[in-house]
This record gives sequence, C-alpha cells and structure tokens, in this order.
Amino acid sequence: MHKLYIGNLSDSVTAEDLGKTFDEHKIPYSGQFLMKTGYAFVDCPDDQWAMKAIETFSGKVEIQGKRLEVEHSVPKKLSCKLCLSSMFRTQAEKWLLIVVFSAPRPYSCGSL
Repeated sequence: MHKLYIGNLSDSVTAEDLGKTFDEHKIPYSGQFLMKTGYAFVDCPDDQWAMKAIETFSGKVEIQGKRLEVEHSVPKKLSCKLCLSSMFRTQAEKWLLIVVFSAPRPYSCGSL
C-alpha cells in the first residue's frame, strides 16, 4: 500500500468528509482514514493512484474552507534520518554523524 498524509484539516473534518471527497474525484483508497487532529492518513492501492491523489488534491481542493495538503507519508524515523543526512555532502560526513551519535554519552540528562 502507499500511505498518504492529508494535512491542513479543520478539527471538525471527519473520515466521512474525506471519503466523500475522494469518491467525488474518483480516487480509490484502501481501508479507513486514520484521523488525527488537523491531519489524517490513508492508503492508496498503488503508487499511480497516490500520485494522482497528490496532484488532484494538494493545494487545489478545500474542505470546510481549508485547502488540503496531500503528500506521501514518510515514517517519523526515516523522515528524521533523511533530514539529517541531507545536511551532509559527503559519505565521510555522514559516517562522522553516525559515529558521533552512536558514541556513549558521558552523562545523561538526569545527571545535570
């Protein structure tokens, strides 16, 4: 499955609202919408439908007066690693980052 992040949602938007919007634009989705405050996640059947959903909805479709932000969902851990690794140009700099963060700490936050 290809998980999508749907952001910029009003607090009162429901899974039914999102389902209707996807149905109106003939974008298939798999399973249920996972609703959070201000955002949601949903699976698309394949990458083509995920890209179609992003192109169709992101910045173009409004629900309850707010334009949807739709993009591929990236797991938190991977997102953080991608963010850190993009700051370094060479493989050596990336390895240095790994060594520094893997080194034992001389103290913990609790000992300060």
